[in-house]
Amino acid sequence: MNPPPQLAQYGLNLFAVLDWTKLSPDCQKTNQELDLHFTPKRLILVGNGGPTFWEAFSTHRQNEAHPVDQFCIRVIKDWLQKEPAIPNVAWLYPLTDLVFPLQQAGKTAGWHLPSPLGIGIHKQYGLWFAYRAALLTDAALPLTESSLLTSPCEDCIEKPCIQACPVQAITATEPPHLERCSPYRLQKQTHCQNQCLSRMSCPYASEYRYTDEQIRYHYQHSYQMLLKWYSSTPSNHL
Repeated sequence: MNPPPQLAQYGLNLFAVLDWTKLSPDCQKTNQELDLHFTPKRLILVGNGGPTFWEAFSTHRQNEAHPVDQFCIRVIKDWLQKEPAIPNVAWLYPLTDLVFPLQQAGKTAGWHLPSPLGIGIHKQYGLWFAYRAALLTDAALPLTESSLLTSPCEDCIEKPCIQACPVQAITATEPPHLERCSPYRLQKQTHCQNQCLSRMSCPYASEYRYTDEQIRYHYQHSYQMLLKWYSSTPSNHL
């Protein structure tokens, strides 16, 4: 499904509408945590693929606590104000206290396909896509046609992502070994502080790779969160 032009012009070029009543119990249980004044019918997923989003964000960025999330919220709210067919919405992500399984919903939408890195790989954008918003609505919007897709990783013979990891945290058959990855990232003078070497080595859809600035931004944020978690947990030793 093509995204609304009002979203696509800001790089929010992934858009899906799913039948809320047919999603997994893990998804639907989020509904129990909301005090809704309407009966939800659809889940709207909004995301970005490729570097276009960062260009728009950099142009309209404001000095605030969560600039990427706040930018997305502003753009989507502006779009919703001009959509009389969507009068009621409830935000599931971002900047809520809810824990919504985005990856499960993304699998239904055909966005999230498995990769050795543990993050989803998109059929068009490869590893260079992200979820930006999830909303509930009672509007009977047309549903996104989803089809069963296979991960492009299944056709990758050499799997350079496995060879690129300096601590052998990536395998073809197991989830990433975070107990190897995380401590290494937090060491001084590591090459993994502001990037993931395995992700960078993936040849699939490399033309959609984020800019160096965007990669540093996201990985610096994840690095700071990782450092905070390790510092606050006595059992962790770097």
